[in-house]
Amino acid sequence: MRFRAQLSLDGVAVLNTEVLPALEKFGKACQLVLMPSLVAFVQDPVNTDGAQVVWRLPVDMLFEPDSYMLNSKNNDTIAFAFDLPLLKNVIRNAGGDNVASVEVKLVNRMVDVGAGATQPHPFLTIIAKGTDLKLKHQLPISAPFAPADVGRILEKVEFTSQCDYHLDIHSLILRVSQLTEKLKNIGDSLRLTTMPSGDLHLQVTGIGVFVGAEFRKLKVFPEDKAEAADPSTGGMTPEQRLDNAIEKGKAQSVDISQKQLARGVTAGLVPHPMQVLCGIGANDGLLHFKFGFENMMADGRLDEHKTFRFTLPILETEDC
Repeated sequence: MRFRAQLSLDGVAVLNTEVLPALEKFGKACQLVLMPSLVAFVQDPVNTDGAQVVWRLPVDMLFEPDSYMLNSKNNDTIAFAFDLPLLKNVIRNAGGDNVASVEVKLVNRMVDVGAGATQPHPFLTIIAKGTDLKLKHQLPISAPFAPADVGRILEKVEFTSQCDYHLDIHSLILRVSQLTEKLKNIGDSLRLTTMPSGDLHLQVTGIGVFVGAEFRKLKVFPEDKAEAADPSTGGMTPEQRLDNAIEKGKAQSVDISQKQLARGVTAGLVPHPMQVLCGIGANDGLLHFKFGFENMMADGRLDEHKTFRFTLPILETEDC
């Protein structure tokens, strides 16, 4: 098993300004999956208070061309756990103005385990070099995961949302962030409703208080799932439109934690996405967010390989 590569300075910047700050919003524990063409950061619900988080990036977005050397008996895939704040601190130090190159490699080093005994322990060694500069960091990591465990993580990396459709809320993500910040003092849970006509409803109920917000004419993906708005609802109030959609089976609703939604939306603002898709999973079993980014080499089109997404668990009715 071997991994060695050289982080590009652009890759250091992506980690420093986008990937690691967004992940840190969810928690401190993280898993790194190294694959022949992709790198994935994964956070599990047990360490994020319920969210399943995945960042996927192409290898060439992080590493210098031809520097990426990866070898393992498990289809050249290596996965391990690490402490996110430690890596964030190391990468921040590697992003200094005087740094010209950043080497990353997986090593085993003998460590003292007490009573004069030592044993090998895996580390991610990161070496930043520049003019009159050499910084070497030894980041402790878990033992590389067994093939069965790697397979389970890859299922999360390759997860498909199973949502009938998504709404693109990119144009109002900042407003949603501000709204959730205001509403968190009213109640712990929030009801989110989507419609294939492109409508999004947010509702919070507190003691003697009900607050709702409606957003209309959002883009629906895939486009063949979009439905025209019912013209007869134009003169209705938002509450009436919502009741009408529910009655006709044209709405999906889930109850979620306000705290989790606010954290997720805040994390999504960090990397400045080009698209923010929000969808409700099959049988209303989860809430899925997928953030898409501009491919700078493809005239403003979405980058198919760089994605950030998370799913939030649904609250049971009695918990709301």
